[in-house]
Amino acid sequence: MSLNLIVHAGGSKVERPALSLVKMPETTRSFHPVDHGKFVDLLEDELGNVDLKFGSQMYALNREGAQMFGIAEVLGKGLSDNDTWRTIVGFRGSHDHSLARGLVFGDGVFVCDNLAFHGEIQFGRKHTTNIMRDLRPLVADAVSQVRGRAQQQAVRYERYQRAELKDQLVNHAIIQMLRQGVINTQRVEKVVQEYYEPSHPEHLINGKRTIWTLHNAATEALKGVGLATLPARTIKLQQLMDTATDYALAA
Repeated sequence: MSLNLIVHAGGSKVERPALSLVKMPETTRSFHPVDHGKFVDLLEDELGNVDLKFGSQMYALNREGAQMFGIAEVLGKGLSDNDTWRTIVGFRGSHDHSLARGLVFGDGVFVCDNLAFHGEIQFGRKHTTNIMRDLRPLVADAVSQVRGRAQQQAVRYERYQRAELKDQLVNHAIIQMLRQGVINTQRVEKVVQEYYEPSHPEHLINGKRTIWTLHNAATEALKGVGLATLPARTIKLQQLMDTATDYALAA
């Protein structure tokens, strides 16, 4: 599964060892910078405490290393191990007061050096006194929610895969995507095309079109949408698909 770390605001992708080579500014009375590498190590340690671990990883630095962005797959028992979706963690922080230490988990996490940052489980902590004391329990609390959320998402996607809609209800759902701002008029054709002729065979279930197909048709159509609006769009899409699934399975 490919990761989605977008770097287009002056940042550069780096390997993980480079994070700890960034020169640290001096600690002041009100500002306590955290080494980028140590922050990632802390996250990996807390994942290990609940038998989870990193899979594929990507990192980027900006402003001569003052800002750090990263994203990684999270692997372990109880999480998805197929190629349709994975649990992802995104994280960032800075040494120049521009970013709090932030962390998000989800299956649709986007981390970008233009500061777009979204996921379903998240927190942020400024670099003030006692940040290292506070970071570990914050990270531990976020990590503790990962399996439960992943299990909920697995149930949701299994229901999507079982639910079939008649064409007139598919058309209604696409119109609702347009009316609720999930897609614009330019992307309607792409949703229709991806639903009836998916680019990826795995979007069909035993050769049949389901709400899973429609959900993936919409997400394919949303590729390239600005990250500033993408989180709100995907939340609305999931709500629409949940409603359509409830209707289809009750019919």
